[in-house]
Parts: sequence; structure tokens; C-alpha cells
Amino acid sequence: KEERNLINAIAERLGRVIQRKRMEKALKKSERRYRLLGEELRVKNLRLKTETDKARQADRLKSQFMANMSHEIRTPLTVIDGAVHLLQRNSLSPEQRELLAMIRDSDEQLLQLINSILDLARIEAGQTKVVKKEFLLKETVKNIISGFEFEARKKDLEIEMTCPRHLPSMISTDEGKLTQILSNLISNALKFTEKGKVEVKLNRESNSSIRFSVEDTGIGIPKENLSLIFNKFYQINGTARREHRGVGLGLTIVKELVDLLGGEMNVKPNLAKGSIFYFSLPCIPSKEKVVPDRNGNGTSPKTRERAKKGVNILVAEDDSPTYNIIRRFLKDCTISRAVDGEDVLKRIKEKSYDMVLMDIQMPRMDGLEATRRIRENDPDLPIVAVTARSFKADKEKCLAAGCNDYIAKPIVPQKLIAKINQYAVKRLSRRQNSPPK
Repeated sequence: KEERNLINAIAERLGRVIQRKRMEKALKKSERRYRLLGEELRVKNLRLKTETDKARQADRLKSQFMANMSHEIRTPLTVIDGAVHLLQRNSLSPEQRELLAMIRDSDEQLLQLINSILDLARIEAGQTKVVKKEFLLKETVKNIISGFEFEARKKDLEIEMTCPRHLPSMISTDEGKLTQILSNLISNALKFTEKGKVEVKLNRESNSSIRFSVEDTGIGIPKENLSLIFNKFYQINGTARREHRGVGLGLTIVKELVDLLGGEMNVKPNLAKGSIFYFSLPCIPSKEKVVPDRNGNGTSPKTRERAKKGVNILVAEDDSPTYNIIRRFLKDCTISRAVDGEDVLKRIKEKSYDMVLMDIQMPRMDGLEATRRIRENDPDLPIVAVTARSFKADKEKCLAAGCNDYIAKPIVPQKLIAKINQYAVKRLSRRQNSPPK
């Protein structure tokens, strides 16, 4: 009995030893597996970090490329656009006016193309922000439509607006993006419509959203292509670009902007003929009133066509054709030229100016550095950046450097004159009223 008990005790102890050995072996095996998994995870993390760095670098290079392309295209467009504007003031023969109209149309096509590419680049780079504000709904839509009435008349088309009375008079959303969305849809509808009309409809939905739709009686969209219509660079058929100008980015941008505003973009065939593009936006009704201007219509008065006489302006511009266009726009002002940032600093030490129109990309010293240097000694000199770099980040850099305002090329004469009248008048008044030294 004692031997049996001893054997059982030895067997039990041996079993525990064997079990412990098995557990140690399993533990070592698990440790090896976890080490291998850890090493594999470390390698994957390194690869992920490498790929992330590459993606970020690609985004930086893409943004830099888009900025450079914008600058290189907008600079000559400034000259073309300005020359057309100046020539339109002259007495021209019918043939000359026809040729000038051809140049103007081509100029507008190029500008629309570069704007579409840059808009898409901004959206994809996450640089497009939603800025909500209160505005008059019906008046805004009417103003958008009025901008296309001339184009509609040229094609003998009707363009109408249908808006029920129960819609709120004021809403709060991003007015600029809503304007861009409707403008792209109306432009697209007019492009593909030869007979009939384009109608913009507004309706209030049960969920406090407002539905916007643009209906046309154009060529329509085949059902099998409805799911593809918002894809980048998509066009209905291989000959579409020959018949209808464009590269297929307008609807892509529209969908992206609608998504940004919290809506959903859709399209369906028109029961008569053509297409219906529609979207709903969660627009918050507002009870605030717009303070009317002196004309009593709640909109800004028209910009004066001329700058105030006697304004002394320094134009920092290294591109001679662009400078000559600006000089002709501002023929009532006293104009001086600086070809780079160092030249700007030299000239403002030698003479008093009422304003500086500052190009940003210049040789030796760029406009941002020149502005920062000026602000060290003169915080009051009006400086308006005039640049072909049109990204929002570029505007922010200009303002951060000390510029009072920003104008993107190609330059619209009325906007340029408005900035001069806005910023330079006070400086001119102080200069004229100060006692002689």
C-alpha cells in the first residue's frame, strides 16, 4: 500500500512536471509567434509610415504644381483679358469687333478651365471650407439667373425661375458655394439645350430643407449613363467635346460642393425631354433683415468706373505686359513701377505713395517679404496683393504678411478700381492736407 501511494505520488508529480513542460513549450511557441507578429506589425507600420509620407509628399507636390500652373496660366490671361477690355473702349470695324469677340470667348474658356481644375484641386486637398451666412434667397437666385440671360437670348432660349411664396425670404448657408453650384448647373443646361427653356425651381421640403432643381429641354442623358455623369472628366460620348466645349469637371465640382454643404446631388431624365438636376440643402431660415444700401435694394452699389484722380500708386510687377495693362486701367492715377521687392523698398524710401499694388512672385525678393519689411516701418501704407496664385492659403499668406487686401489675376478692372478707391483715398487726403516739409 505504501509502495502504491509512493508510485501514485511520483506519477502525480511527474504529470505536473510534464504538464509544466508542455505549458513552457507552448508559452515559448506563443512568445515566438508574438515576436514574429510584432516584427511583422513593425514592418507593416514602417511601410505604412513610408506610404503616408509619400502620399503627403505627393499632396505637397500636387499643391505646388497647381499653384505654379495657376500662376503661369493666369499671368498671360491677365494681359489677354486686359487688352480685350481696353480695346472694347475704342471704335472698331465690324470685322475687328468680331475678332475681338472671338478672343474674349477663348479667354473666358481658358479661365473657366483653369478655375475648374483649381476648384477640384482645392476640394481634393481639403482646402475648401464652408462659410455660412444669412442672405436673401430669392434675390440671390434671381441674380444668378440674370447673369445667364444674355447667353440664353443668344440661343433663343427661355430661362425662368419658379419659387413658391411659402419659402423663407432669408436663409443661412454658404451663399458663395450655392451660387457656384447653381451657376455650373445652369451653364451646363444652356450648353446642352438647343430649343425650349431652362427652368430653375425652388421648393421647401418636409424636413426643413430647400430643394433646388435645374430643368432643361436639351439632349438628355441615357439611363445607362446616369450613374457616371458626376465622374471626373466624364462626357456622354466620344464626340461630346467636339460638339460641346468643356472637359467634364463642372458636374464633379457641383457634386463635391453639394456634399460639403450637407446635401445630396441627383439627376433624372425630364419627362418631356432633357434632364433634371436637383439637390436639397439643410438651409436654416433666418428672421434677420438685410440693411438696404443707399439704393434701397440690399445689394452693394455699382463700382465707380474710374479711380480717384491724383492717387499716387506704386505697382510692383516684374512682368512688363501685365504692368502695361494695369497702367492703362489706372490712367487717371500717377503710376510708378518696381520690378521686385528690393526695388519696392528703395522706391518707398525715396517717395510717398498712397498705395502699393504688390505682385507676390517676383525675382530677388518676393512680395511677401517686401510687405513684411514695409510693415516694420509703415503700418498704414495700403498694400493690396495682386497675384496669379489664387488658392485660399495664398490669400491667407498675403494677409498674414501685412497686405490689406488681395486681388487674383486675371484682374477685373472694376475690382481693381474699387480697391484703390477703398484704400488709397484716406492716404491721399492725409498727404494733401499735411503741411509741406
